[in-house]
This record gives sequence, structure tokens and C-alpha cells, in this order.
Amino acid sequence: MLQASELSLSPGRVSGGAAPMTIQEPVPASVGPHYHVVVNESARELASDQTAVSEREDRFAAAATAYSNPVQKPDPANISCLKDRWGTRQDGEICEGLIFSIPGSGEITNPDECGSWYRTAACSKSHKHYKKRLTRNCGHITCPVCWTGPVGRAARNVSARLRGYTKDALQKRLREEYQLTVNHFVMSPEKGIIMPDMSYNKIKQKGRDIAAKAGITGGFMAFHPYRIKKSVAWRLARLCHDAVKDSSEEREKKFWELVRENALELGSWREYVCWSPHYHAIGFGRLPDQNTEEEKESVKKLYRGWVVVWIRHVDSYRQFDGTKLQDPIAELALYILSHAGYQPGRKMPVWLGVCSQNKLHAEETTAAEYPVVCPKCGSPVVLGGEAGDGSFIPDLDREDGDLVQYVIKCREIRYVIGRNPRSRDRAAWKAECEQARLDRLAMGLT
Repeated sequence: MLQASELSLSPGRVSGGAAPMTIQEPVPASVGPHYHVVVNESARELASDQTAVSEREDRFAAAATAYSNPVQKPDPANISCLKDRWGTRQDGEICEGLIFSIPGSGEITNPDECGSWYRTAACSKSHKHYKKRLTRNCGHITCPVCWTGPVGRAARNVSARLRGYTKDALQKRLREEYQLTVNHFVMSPEKGIIMPDMSYNKIKQKGRDIAAKAGITGGFMAFHPYRIKKSVAWRLARLCHDAVKDSSEEREKKFWELVRENALELGSWREYVCWSPHYHAIGFGRLPDQNTEEEKESVKKLYRGWVVVWIRHVDSYRQFDGTKLQDPIAELALYILSHAGYQPGRKMPVWLGVCSQNKLHAEETTAAEYPVVCPKCGSPVVLGGEAGDGSFIPDLDREDGDLVQYVIKCREIRYVIGRNPRSRDRAAWKAECEQARLDRLAMGLT
């Protein structure tokens, strides 16, 4: 729609000053037969922009409506179904932006196996001191019982990569210690910047761009397509009486657990959430200062519709307390990935800056073992089974007959800054692919 300030009415002739370009258009009969409208080219551009915004809002509303109703399938006229990264069309129910789900929101992979008990770890002196049941994990991210397995591994990889960069940068004196402080950031766009029908690669690139503008030099990022509805959050808070005393992160963890459990019996986890895209990032960097009005205005122009917030510092230590590994970075990454947007065949972690895969590579992987001890008496924790009355029966080693101690096994990865020397050059890889294509054509194959 044209703005009144950009229109000029004159009886019987064209006016409007020294406009760069004018176009005469007849005015509707309600205005008068002797009047013409002078429309500047800028006015036409404004009208075109407003039309595009209106169409984008209509498209967003249609996509959100189709997404919020799990029974109603998306309308292909409103939602652009794109091809996946292999260039092949996915099945009819898979559309970009509408298939974002959260870990653990699918069906149980195997009801008889998932989460079933297979061993017990208990204190060798008295099982009443410490006892832990070990359960099976199918490793599927969509399984509501076993999703913590793959998500936990991804969170530990995030911690290992950030700590690996820190260690190598300090050894090579590339950064000072204060420059390697790990921080938690949240980046939120205005409505309309991230649309439900955007491709996942474009969504990731928008997050990378704003992270670089904000001064985040490297780290990990995850995309969150939605937040819990305000009309639902207060009902979930009533189920968690102690949530008021918790931090915002702990409260959100409990809320998302209740969403997966369908605690309010709304039918589907999608009924608990609304489309509210934002990004979480863990990494290095410092946001621009906003102490004065000039700095605030400069940052506002830099972000252009985005809000970037620093949440807190994250401790980068990693230690074993006798029963488990304490890793604050992995714990925060697990919280972020627990309700991040997931699409089949795509990885959720996105690497930024100095932690990207072409600037940091794994050089060596070694196995590490941590023997578990009883937190009460310090005795070794051993593996075994349980009798019908619940008593603990320890296992014996088949070779020497000793008790089998419970050991936590993990990988220790050493990261090196720089491109992996074992990786192939991209130009050479393209040449090999082209030669293979020509060879297939010469053999009569397509």
C-alpha cells in the first residue's frame, strides 16, 4: 500500500518537485476525474517491499498452522519441500522447517530392550552404600528412552573439542588465557527473519553470520526452532513445586522432561511448543560494549533485528569425582542439545570459527579408564546381578576368580589447530569425481 507522504495530488497536471522518476497513474473515480497521482520510484519500491513482507507473513502463518497441527499435512503450495543434501527428494511428509523435532520425541525402538536392566554396579563392602543399575541403550536419538545416549556423546564431543582448542592454543601461544574463557550465548532473531520453510543450511548460515558479527570467534552452536508456550509453562511450573528455587537452566530441563512425558496430557509434544527460532552457542569471544547511547546504536545497526545475549561463563575443567566425570561444558551442551532442532540424517552441532572442522582436527585418540569407588566408604564398586529378593550377587572373573570392578571408559582426543594434513584437497577431489563420471560415460553407464 502506498504511503500518503509519498503521493502528490495536483488538479489537471503532474507535480511533485524534482523527483528522480515520476509515473502518472489515474486515480480511482472516488478521488476525481481531474486528478493524477505522482508516484516516485522509491514509493513503488516501498510498495513492493510491503507486499513482499505481507506475503512472507501469510506464508509464515500458513506454515505455522500446518506445523502446529500434527494431523494436518503441510500444503505444498505454501511450504517449499526442498531436496536433501544428496540431491534426492525426501518422502512426502518430510519438508524443510516442518520436520524439526526434538530428541526423544519418537517411538520406542524396542520396548523389550530399550532401558532394560542387564547389570548392577554396587559397593563391594555393602550394596546398601551404593548401587546403580546399568541399562541398555539402543543409540537412536528419536527413542524417548535412549535419546540421552547419542545426545550425551555429542555433548562430550563438544567439550572435548573446545578444551582441545584451548590446550593447543595455549601451548602454541596463539591466545592468552583470558581470551579462551568459555561463554554461553543466546542469539534470537526478530519474527520473519527465520521462516519455517527455510532450508536447514540457510538457517545454519544465518546463525554463523550473526555469531561472527557479535564477536564469537569460535565454538559450538545449536538451533532451537521453538520455545514452550507461555500458556503451558505456568501449568508445568505447578507440577514442579521446587522449580522456583532452580536456575533458569534447571527449570527448563524439568519443563522439557515433562513435555516428553506428556505430563499435561495434551496429546503430542507439539502442543506444548510454538515456533520461536533462536540459537544457543558455547564458545570464545566477547560481545561489543553497550555502555553509551552511541555504542548501543552502533550495535543495533550491526545486529539488524537480532538480539544477542551473554548468559554466563562456563568452567572448562574436567575431573573424576569417584563415581562420574564432572564436565560443565558437556553438561551445558547436553542441556542445549536436549531440545535442539533435529532432522533425520543431519547433525545438530554446528561448529563456529576457530573450532570449525577445517581449522581444528583430531590428531590422536586414546582410551581412558576411571575405576569407580563407593562415595560413602571408598571401597571399589564391582559388577554383578541381583537375586529375587533384591540382594546383590557380585560377578567373578573367569580367569583368576577376582571381583570385576566397575570402570568408566571414555576417549581422550588430542586436537591440533590447523587443517588436517590427511584430508584431500577439494580441487583434487572434484577432479577425481569428474574423471569417474567421464569413465562411467565411456563405459555406457549413467
